[in-house]
Amino acid sequence: MAHPRTSPLPVRRVSDLTSALVLATAGAGWLAWLQIASIGGDVNALPTTVAVTAAFTVPAVLAVVPVVLAVLRRLQGPHGPSAPVAALACAPVVAVTLAAVDQLRRVLLDQASAAGAVG
Repeated sequence: MAHPRTSPLPVRRVSDLTSALVLATAGAGWLAWLQIASIGGDVNALPTTVAVTAAFTVPAVLAVVPVVLAVLRRLQGPHGPSAPVAALACAPVVAVTLAAVDQLRRVLLDQASAAGAVG
């Protein structure tokens, strides 16, 4: 009897990471748009700003969301929450993570640009 092929990552883990990636990308886009709007910058710089913001935010969100979803599954039993419920449950945690990482990004990039201007 042939055994079905199993992937190295379970489907649930891939689903968690996909959800995290979607939330992180949406959050990075929102933060980039807010940054451009707050300084009255050029909208043509939006793709670059999104890329820089995403470089900082995506890894943090990819680390946080699967943990939150695992905790939700542990609390709600073997089937866990549905996708909309999971997204709603993760939204506040993702928002806090995005805010913290964005502040870190601003501190690091502002220090680097200030050091470049002085030197």
